[in-house]
Amino acid sequence: MKTIHSLLLTSSLLLLSGCGQTDAKSTAPTQVVAQVNNSEISVHQLNHLLGQASDIPAERIAEAQRKMLQTLIDQELLMAKALEDKLDRSPEVLLALETAKREVLSRAYLERIASAVGKPSDQEISNYYDLNPNIFALRNIYEYRELLLPAQTPDFAAVAEKLKASKTLDEAAALLTGISVKYTTNKGTRAAEQTPPDLLIKLSYVKPGETLAVENNLGLSMVEITQIQKAPIDLETAKPLISNLLLNQRRNQAMGSAVAGLRKTAEITYLDSKLKPQ
Repeated sequence: MKTIHSLLLTSSLLLLSGCGQTDAKSTAPTQVVAQVNNSEISVHQLNHLLGQASDIPAERIAEAQRKMLQTLIDQELLMAKALEDKLDRSPEVLLALETAKREVLSRAYLERIASAVGKPSDQEISNYYDLNPNIFALRNIYEYRELLLPAQTPDFAAVAEKLKASKTLDEAAALLTGISVKYTTNKGTRAAEQTPPDLLIKLSYVKPGETLAVENNLGLSMVEITQIQKAPIDLETAKPLISNLLLNQRRNQAMGSAVAGLRKTAEITYLDSKLKPQ
C-alpha cells in the first residue's frame, strides 16, 4: 500500500493542475490552493503539513488534504486577528517566536550536517553482523517472568542481597512475602534487539527455568527465562537494518562533533555560576 511519503509529489502535481485558471487569458497552473481575505495559502504549505503526518493510506490522501487545508485556513484567520490585536508585540509571543526560530534554524543546520554523511559500505555492514551474533546469527526471542523490588524499598540493599540468593522466582516472591516487602510482577516476550547489550550478554548464558538478577534505576529485577525461541536473521535480511543503524550512528556522531566544534571556538561566559556545568 502506498503511503503519504510516496504520494506527496503526485499530490503536489494534482493540486497544481487542479488550481489552474480556466479563463481565456491564462491556463497556467497556480501554486495557491486557497485565498483567505487578502492572504494566500500555497500548495507548499499544504504539503509541508501533510508531510508531517505519518503514513496516511493512499485512499485517504484527498480527505487528509481537505482537513489540513481547513487547519491552515483557521491558522491564517487566527494569525490575522492576532496581528490586528498587536499580539506580535507581546513579550511572551516575541519570546516564543524567537525560541521557534532558534529551534528551526538549529535543526536545519544539524540536518544539513547529517545529510552529508555517507552510507556504510557492504564490508562495514558485514563486519557489524559478524561482531554481533547475539542480535543476528544467534538471535533469540525470550519469554520471561519478572519480579521487581522497588528501589525505594526500606533497607533496599540488604533485602536485595537476600533476594539475589533465590534460585527461582517463586522462592523470591515467598521471601518478600515472608518479610512483608511489597513487589511487582510482570511477564512478557522480548527479542534480542530489544534487550540492552549488557543484559543480552548475560542472557546468552541463561537456560530456561534459570533466574537472573538485574539491578537498574527502578530497583532489583529478578528475571526468570521461561522459554527461548531461536530466531536467527541472515546477513541479507539484516543488511538494511544494519545500514540504517550505522548511518544513524554516524549522523549522531557528526552532529555531536559539529556542536562540540562550535563550542570549542566560541566564547561562552556564565554570568550565574550556579548554572555553569559541574
